[in-house]
Amino acid sequence: MEDLVQIAQRVVKKTSEILSFPISVSDDKGYIIGCTNRSRIGMHHQPSIEVIKKNAAIVFEPEMVRHMENVLPGIAVPLVFDEKTIGVLGIIGQPNEVKPYAKLVKRYVEMTWQESFRSEIEDLKAKTHENFLQFLLFEQHIDWKRLQHYCNILGIDCNINRICIVIDLQVNMLFGNRLLTRDIRQKLLDCVGEVFLIDAVQDICSYFKAEQIIVVKAIDNNNMYSDFIDKYESRAKDLLRLFSSYQIEDAAIAVGDLKPTIMDIGDSYRQALRLFEVGEKAAMSPKVYSYRNWELLTSLVPHCIDKEIHEKLMECLKPLFLHEDFEVLVRDFIHYCQNNLNISKAARELFIHRNTLIYRLKKIESITSLNLDTFEHCMVLFLTLRSLTCNIPSQLNENLNYS
Repeated sequence: MEDLVQIAQRVVKKTSEILSFPISVSDDKGYIIGCTNRSRIGMHHQPSIEVIKKNAAIVFEPEMVRHMENVLPGIAVPLVFDEKTIGVLGIIGQPNEVKPYAKLVKRYVEMTWQESFRSEIEDLKAKTHENFLQFLLFEQHIDWKRLQHYCNILGIDCNINRICIVIDLQVNMLFGNRLLTRDIRQKLLDCVGEVFLIDAVQDICSYFKAEQIIVVKAIDNNNMYSDFIDKYESRAKDLLRLFSSYQIEDAAIAVGDLKPTIMDIGDSYRQALRLFEVGEKAAMSPKVYSYRNWELLTSLVPHCIDKEIHEKLMECLKPLFLHEDFEVLVRDFIHYCQNNLNISKAARELFIHRNTLIYRLKKIESITSLNLDTFEHCMVLFLTLRSLTCNIPSQLNENLNYS
């Protein structure tokens, strides 16, 4: 009843903005649930019952209502929703003045009512999906029976392979210093559905944590997965272009790995979040991330070094880290690696004489006992340095420029 009253009041408010006459809306039991005069809400309106029984308009002349309680002159018409009479619209005023507007206002109220009702349904559906995602992504120990219950409610098959796409709008739902409107939010979802071919039954496409859109996409077979991965990057770039037309300019998109059941989709989600972190550090553009991207995988490798091995490497390289020329030596070494161990090319890029670069590389060798003429030793030092990017001074981090 409370939700119905709220919808009715919104309908009355919208209608009153275009109509100079007061109006009221009664439910199928004759109770006024929306009215220009809010003090009448909750009152019983007996004539509405007659209108519903006859399913036809009734005109109330001033003489007729003079001795009737809670009845005003005007016209009352039945309201139809999904081919069922659900209430009564009353237009209050002199019958000869309000009667010409009856059909038009009736149709407008019915359309507005349907729009409001469907918006409520969409909001409820969105909230259900968001709660389901919260359960899938953050529940530490997912109960299989509870998961099946959720899936049955939503009509989802638990056992289909699925993949998680995370779209970070990076706007906190703000749009020109104001909240994104419902219309724009829906259009962004429509863009996602169009680009990633969302299946309305088996796929989930929903806002999550306000600034994210999560897609949990069903993948039926290996061929479908191969096709999805092959087209992922181009589709994601298409989506970013569509977003830019709504002034969403800094969005990022990441996809995790394929999982055998929806129960494991939280792992795919966390993999996507990891890609955001690495992609941000690598300053990749456009911000489209996946584990099929070699640049991202290269950035991930240094962070996967075994902890014990990493500690030993750190101990061996400690003299280099403590050296007064550490920043210059490391900067030049990184350029040397990025130029395929070509001293002349690296020196030109650094705007220094090749002999200066040779001297600095030899200095690193003397400090660390590494042989920088070998690829293996260079690789070990390079990966170790990359693993330190989050723990070294910001100025040095900029100088290293690992992108």
